[in-house]
Amino acid sequence: IQSSVMGAAYPSYNKQWPVQRMRQVAETMAAGTQVVQLGAASDPLLPKVIDRRGELSFRKVASILANASLFVGMEGFLTHLARAVGCRSVVVYGGYTKPDETGYPCNENLAVDLPCSPCWEPSGCHFQRKCLDAVSVQDVLAAVERALCKRQDSLETLTVDLPSDQ
Repeated sequence: IQSSVMGAAYPSYNKQWPVQRMRQVAETMAAGTQVVQLGAASDPLLPKVIDRRGELSFRKVASILANASLFVGMEGFLTHLARAVGCRSVVVYGGYTKPDETGYPCNENLAVDLPCSPCWEPSGCHFQRKCLDAVSVQDVLAAVERALCKRQDSLETLTVDLPSDQ
């Protein structure tokens, strides 16, 4: 699990789901499983997790994700690393980008379609970040359950049929 994207090399406030909501997700998940928190050392600590924030190399983070049942976080580096090592994810999207631009079909991509999205604005929002506010703790927990039910299945991929004249 990840609590913040603000410690990223290119942080975006418009990707940051409220930390208090992620705390609720972590606490609920920890009641039934072992939860490891990844991310930057400056990320807020979540309750009832094994804290690995900022202390691991990318290789060790990849190893944890490769052996995890699921990754839960916001769109960014850890989402893409999880996919690279074959780990399903639950990804909270804000209006910064849309799942059809950066998401993967094997993930539970949680997003609200609003006219202002995608904004590609790293900060500042004229709409009070409604895109992030609309994703509830219950939405994330339901997505976690759906993803965990598929953890033994091969990851879904997208195929594109090219015209035969190419």
